[in-house]
Amino acid sequence: MPRVGISYELFEHTLLNVLAVNSAATSYSFSQPPGEITDSGPDICNRRPALDPDGIQRLIRAFLPFPLGAHQPIGPVGAHRWGDVPMRDRVKIFRAADENSKQQRSYNRAFSHRALAHTTAILAYVRTLWALILVSTAAFAGPPFQTDDPEPIDFRNYEFYTFASSDGTNLETDTAGPALEFNWGALPNVHLHIIAPAAAILPSNGPRAFGIGDIELGIKYRFVQETKHRPMIGTFTMFEMPSGDASRGLGVGKVWYKLPIWVQKSFGPWTTYGGGGETVFNGVPGYRNFPFAGWLVQRDLGKKLTLGTEIFYHGPEGSATPQTRPATLVDIGGYYKFHGDESYQLLFCYGHTAVGQLENYAYLGLYWTWGKKDDKDKDIDKPATTAFDRFSPPSVLGRT
Repeated sequence: MPRVGISYELFEHTLLNVLAVNSAATSYSFSQPPGEITDSGPDICNRRPALDPDGIQRLIRAFLPFPLGAHQPIGPVGAHRWGDVPMRDRVKIFRAADENSKQQRSYNRAFSHRALAHTTAILAYVRTLWALILVSTAAFAGPPFQTDDPEPIDFRNYEFYTFASSDGTNLETDTAGPALEFNWGALPNVHLHIIAPAAAILPSNGPRAFGIGDIELGIKYRFVQETKHRPMIGTFTMFEMPSGDASRGLGVGKVWYKLPIWVQKSFGPWTTYGGGGETVFNGVPGYRNFPFAGWLVQRDLGKKLTLGTEIFYHGPEGSATPQTRPATLVDIGGYYKFHGDESYQLLFCYGHTAVGQLENYAYLGLYWTWGKKDDKDKDIDKPATTAFDRFSPPSVLGRT
């Protein structure tokens, strides 16, 4: 039988033509610009797919037992025309090319699935991260955060805070502290609220002042109870009484108000709440009504620690305030329960502007709660889902 063979260039050209046909059928990309490629026609076998030459060499060596040079014969023996290659060797070539095409398609499918899985994981991470950043609202709202929740304390229970807070821009820093806050569960679904602060103004230029600030009175009322599928909804209306010296910048000089709506839902160790509202000054010179809004997410980490994060937005508050432009802050904080329950806690928070006027917020305080709850009250005042519910008397106050 005569020896038949072909040059490496002829074999490579034939193999590439075969792969080009398979690639066209499976939407592989070619080295020609997209505008030069047509869907059909006699030139389809002249298209050169964007393949790795090393991969072609590996494919050839996969079924030939001898090394190849640039012009070494491929067939059993010596001719240099494709028509002289025996049919069985043609079949080997086409089968090898077809197998490579199948492997390439399988690899592309696997790569696509991995890329989709990685993309999905990244998007899930971004969504989770974004969720952990959300929250909102006004001063003295939901210590230690700037947002609040719609849940009043339990009927015939009490809360007491002592704290210091700071909120400032590059124009001025305003502080409250030492300050005292007291909340009383006067009725089912209602609690009454008061804050008496010492205040200070620390402008970047100008005289500083320290004294009594405006006293805050408030009523929190929950009008929609939380269920398995429905959030709790309530309001916490506040009245800021003009006890601070407005001429020294320690108060506004007239009664002003905060009118919010709050929503809350709990899921196991997770609690999320927020809302928004309007701060109303009624035409006080130097102050303007402004909106506030946002959301908070917090999680219990064991029995003693709860951490949360919020996004807090407020509009421009007026030329007499440090917050002359709108700002959106990201705050991170939490509660440390000294006895493993809510009776005695350390509260802490710090936040900084993410968008808008440069602003910093900080809060540090201690919290106690006590009171009694009988079965009738439990039936009336349900459910209790935030970090400050189902309180027991604090041993630090010596109450039993």
